[in-house]
Amino acid sequence: MSTCRAARLLLADDDLNSIESSALYFAGHGLEVRTAANGIEALAAYRAWKPDAVLLDIEMPLLDGRAVARQIRRDEHGSHVLLIAISGLSALSESLASTAAGFNYHVEKPANLRTILDTVLLHCRTGKAVGAPADESDADAWKAAEGNQDSCSPAIL
Repeated sequence: MSTCRAARLLLADDDLNSIESSALYFAGHGLEVRTAANGIEALAAYRAWKPDAVLLDIEMPLLDGRAVARQIRRDEHGSHVLLIAISGLSALSESLASTAAGFNYHVEKPANLRTILDTVLLHCRTGKAVGAPADESDADAWKAAEGNQDSCSPAIL
């Protein structure tokens, strides 16, 4: 039983096959899902819908995923949104660039959808992303998650 039945997830990727299969997976697990095929659509959908989590491809046309993430973080409610970058770019420098743009995580393609689902559900239950602690009160929870190999690591899922 999911404790996050009404979680809203925005998926943005210019690969229509990937976005369709991912949308079916997440919707099948109880998430409310909307999709966008480029960065401009993603930003418009975010502003109109205010999802709990956004999964953004890095290399999209019109506006790349990092530019979208920076805009979301500037939004009044943007600090509470879980942002996950998804990309074929696997170098550590790419992950660091995603973190600098405001993403909570950088996921390499092909993505493990179950791990992303668990991360979104945890975010909905706690209101926080599992990642480096925002303050000292989060430090113990982060240390516990860090020791669990099935948990999310900072910046990279």
